[in-house]
Amino acid sequence: MKTLREIRLSAELFSIPIIFEFVSCHAKACGLRETRTREALRAVEEAVTSIICYGYHNDYGDVRLLCEEDVPGRLIITIEDFAGPFDILSGEAPGAPDAGSGEQRKASAAIMRKMADHITYERREGSNVLTFTIEEAR
Repeated sequence: MKTLREIRLSAELFSIPIIFEFVSCHAKACGLRETRTREALRAVEEAVTSIICYGYHNDYGDVRLLCEEDVPGRLIITIEDFAGPFDILSGEAPGAPDAGSGEQRKASAAIMRKMADHITYERREGSNVLTFTIEEAR
């Protein structure tokens, strides 16, 4: 697997344009069409927004992104945060029943699943790790 690059930023809404630029650059390097790149960005936006709102509860935290290409035309995007355990794909918010409606969280998880070809969550060594696979051929 070829690691393209990684970035670590403050988990705040102001970081999203930087994240978009980072992912767009690597999607282009992998040969993804503009349509697939937009879908990747939409999935990443949902993930990062959920991390900010439900993982960190709009408080300070970091998010780390790693872009890799395992075969031509397939981008692997790994998003890691250091909040408490939070399975972003479950649609449940950790310890914050009032943090947005359950329907909003479930809709966000559904959008991520729809935009990515494959998506996984795991809790690893004190961090939440979300991995998207975006392929050109769909």
